[in-house]
Amino acid sequence: MSDSRLTELNLALTTIKWDIIGLCETRRNSESIEEFSDFIFYHASGVSGRNGVGFLIKKHLKNNIISLKSFSDRVATLEIKTSDDMIWSFIQVYAPTESYSKEDIDLFYHTIDSAIDFVNSKNLVILGDFNAKVGKRQKGEDAVMGSFSYGKRTRHGQKLVEYALENNCIIVNTMFNRKSHKKWTWRSPDGRYYNEIDFILTNKSNNIHNFDIINNFNFNTDHRMIRCKLYVKLKHKRPHIKAVNYIRNLPLVSGESAISWENKFMKALCTTVEIQDQYNKFENVMKNLLQLLPQKEKTKKHYVSQETKHLLEQRKLLYKEKRTKEIIFRITQISKEINRNISREKKKYRQHTLEKLIKRTGALRKAYKELSDKNEWAINLKNKRGNILFSRPDIINEATRFYKELYTNDQQNNMNELNLQRNFYDHNTSGGPILLETERFLTSEIEYAILTQKNDKTPGSDNIANEVLKSLCIPLLKPLQFLFNNILREEKTPEQWSKSTITLLHKKGDRSELGNYRPISLMTNLYKIFSKVILNRVTKILDENQPCEQAGFRKKYSTTDHLQVVTQVIEKANEYGKTIYMCFVDYQKAFDSLHYDAIWTALSRQGIDAKYINLIKSVYSKCRAKVKLEREGVEFPVQKGVRQGDPLSPKLFSAVLESVFRCLEWDNKGIKVNGELLSHLRFADDIVVFAETATELECMISELAIESKKVGLSLNASKTKIITNGEHQDVIIENAKIEFVDDYVYLGQLVSFENCIEKEINRRIALAWRKYWGLKEIMKSKEISLHIKKKVYETAILPCLVYGCQTWSLRREDEEKIAICQRKMERSMLCIKKLDKIKNEIIRRKTKLTDVKQRIRLLKWNWAGHVCRLECTRWTKRATEWIPLDGKRKQGRQRKRWRDIFTQRCGPNWMQKARDRQAWSDLGEAYAAEATATNSEDEPE
Repeated sequence: MSDSRLTELNLALTTIKWDIIGLCETRRNSESIEEFSDFIFYHASGVSGRNGVGFLIKKHLKNNIISLKSFSDRVATLEIKTSDDMIWSFIQVYAPTESYSKEDIDLFYHTIDSAIDFVNSKNLVILGDFNAKVGKRQKGEDAVMGSFSYGKRTRHGQKLVEYALENNCIIVNTMFNRKSHKKWTWRSPDGRYYNEIDFILTNKSNNIHNFDIINNFNFNTDHRMIRCKLYVKLKHKRPHIKAVNYIRNLPLVSGESAISWENKFMKALCTTVEIQDQYNKFENVMKNLLQLLPQKEKTKKHYVSQETKHLLEQRKLLYKEKRTKEIIFRITQISKEINRNISREKKKYRQHTLEKLIKRTGALRKAYKELSDKNEWAINLKNKRGNILFSRPDIINEATRFYKELYTNDQQNNMNELNLQRNFYDHNTSGGPILLETERFLTSEIEYAILTQKNDKTPGSDNIANEVLKSLCIPLLKPLQFLFNNILREEKTPEQWSKSTITLLHKKGDRSELGNYRPISLMTNLYKIFSKVILNRVTKILDENQPCEQAGFRKKYSTTDHLQVVTQVIEKANEYGKTIYMCFVDYQKAFDSLHYDAIWTALSRQGIDAKYINLIKSVYSKCRAKVKLEREGVEFPVQKGVRQGDPLSPKLFSAVLESVFRCLEWDNKGIKVNGELLSHLRFADDIVVFAETATELECMISELAIESKKVGLSLNASKTKIITNGEHQDVIIENAKIEFVDDYVYLGQLVSFENCIEKEINRRIALAWRKYWGLKEIMKSKEISLHIKKKVYETAILPCLVYGCQTWSLRREDEEKIAICQRKMERSMLCIKKLDKIKNEIIRRKTKLTDVKQRIRLLKWNWAGHVCRLECTRWTKRATEWIPLDGKRKQGRQRKRWRDIFTQRCGPNWMQKARDRQAWSDLGEAYAAEATATNSEDEPE
């Protein structure tokens, strides 16, 4: 069932009453559970274009769903739990036709047996297309058939009756007296034959209150929908409607309104002295204010035109006519036109929306988020023993168990054991130290924190969005200053700030493995503002404590710094024949594993004011979380780890990691770079360790593993890898052998001692093409303007193609390979073939794309100038200037070096020239301009 057919079905269903619909011939090649605004669509996997079964379930039954499971492309199950704790099991089937062999039929019914064994068979409903005619009831079949049947029994019909007898199920179709024209469910394409081949079977016939055929259902199919009324006690909670404001660019509240609301906030805060009571009253006033702001609910995205609706009405009238050949032909033609129209209109709607949003904001992710009309559920999850879970309650319970265990600290943390001393002192007249008063929060700090919050972010449990806080910035400043300073003075935080909702973001790998998901903690935005105020105060101190080896979460540092160091070390090791071992260390769930006491100790030792530490401790000591998938799990305590989503978390992690490395005795270990020992590099938790021998490397990694364990970090031996240009000697860490590999992807770039740049360029081209085809809807569209395609290319595809190019040692053929990739993309964008023999200059004048060779040259040239102007203590500069004096260059022609292009154009003293920023920039512009001048008209074969 294509998306356009699903839209057509959804339109038809608006005219009838239904709760659960079984689907046959969905013909989708994957298994998925998709939640739309009105219903949940489950489809089982099958061969594309063949078979397939599924269910449509009304949204109000969402929390009643127990499981959804596929057994084959012909059998799927749904379990629903009722209010009296009864479980009803629905099995949707699509049987083989008469043309199939007996073995195929037996396999089909055997699959149904497997489904019955899996589900709770006490209350069973089997429905679908059985491709069987049961005919009249025969002697001894009273238990499974009524007297109101239709047609003559076939071989498959006999098999169905026998199966009903074996499973004590009654065929519901035969229980109710209906006229002949109300019994058949399938019509042959020529309209000559009418048969009853779709059935509902159940072992609880007393709960079936009605059965009928829906005639003239406005959906193009050769089957008629059968419907029965099943009586069950179904008590479901009303869905909670979040009061999230979806309006963007809310007007700034100012003037008398701002003063009025500021007074209301202050009144609420001044009526009590307890922090928790103050916050509760503040939050209540905030929620009351939300009801007065301009709001709108998410509207359904309609793209079906009036023309298509008119065609639907025409077909509806034709369904009421007698089915002559002419009527059947007209219905068929109109149905095809409807399907084409819906596909075309949906495509046009999507392209128009994408073009509008990309033109306005340039944000691709936001554009696709705006178009998204469904959420996908996790189909199944593996439990601790490796068994696959399909039950929805079991899935949420397993996710809760997984994260509860992950965040449970086996080592008892004594939150009050650490006696924190204040870091700033004054002296009284008697010479004794007295504590300085911590500086109170200013409204300017709070205003900056509010205005720098990002839009379009999911709020926490209070549903207060950042857009709302920004619009209320003026009336909120003084009340928040009053509240935050009270919290600072009392060193107590509201309980709401310690609570979070964990949503899961799939990274890569098997979707049934919980370890392949990244937990994102949704917290109240008011806490994030407070957290950001604290962060802005402690950032300078924490950054001063970080060495130049750490480039993560720091201003004036980037991944390119470490990529430059690694590529230069590899280049010069190869050039001068030096043996080097590099180990890329991987931690298991690094951010989720830190011990709290390690965080407080690290912050204290790095000079953070005890007031701020105690405030963070107050939040973390009461930390509780719950997992949210399609439903929420139970709340559990969080005893370790930093919350991913908290502005403070990156700095807390870096501080703890720095405390680990301060305990290592690596002063005499590593590789000598211009007289200084380079032992390691860090980018957040991405660590690379350098050594000249495998023995030294093993010693260093073992020591790192021991010290890391003390703060909660555990090395993942299976993902920790080593590359070297020396011998592969065994490196054993914690009884696990570390694997040697030929290459490794570090910070998004492939590094290797052999053909490193060539491998990386091929990889970049492959990734760029994958990105291109992922944006096929835009890049291949003939309706979307070239201006929008250019914008998408230069913001999404070109960065993917040239990432890390600043560190590449490029040959002319390497540059040409990347340029060919760009030209192929240009022709693809314009739907031009190479056989059309259109010159590259003409294509470029149309696309107006930035020449990739020019971009690469300019990026590398500017980066080289930046490196030369860095402080001498930065490893980026040290590695670039490094000449291994204890090594010897090999005889013969040398490999292309990173600096060769600069020495060729500027001479051996190019680094001195690069210090003149303007002169260097002019040289770079000239060098980049030569790239377009040397581009050949015809692409090489």
